[in-house]
Amino acid sequence: MSTVIATPGRLTWAWLCAFRSSIAIVVFVALWEALPRLGWVDVTFLPPFSVVLRGLYDMTPCRASCGCIC
Repeated sequence: MSTVIATPGRLTWAWLCAFRSSIAIVVFVALWEALPRLGWVDVTFLPPFSVVLRGLYDMTPCRASCGCIC
């Protein structure tokens, strides 16, 4: 039975892989938010990401039924 020991080099590599994996999502969301706000895309066809999130939150069952803040 072998034991894997977490060394600083392995931890750094893990963080680098996680960062590289999530940077595309961050860039995508940033562009989604910025393009409609800058007027490069019509808001009718592509609303800003924050507006979409707010709409999704407003459609959650708790919010729709009782109006409470969950």
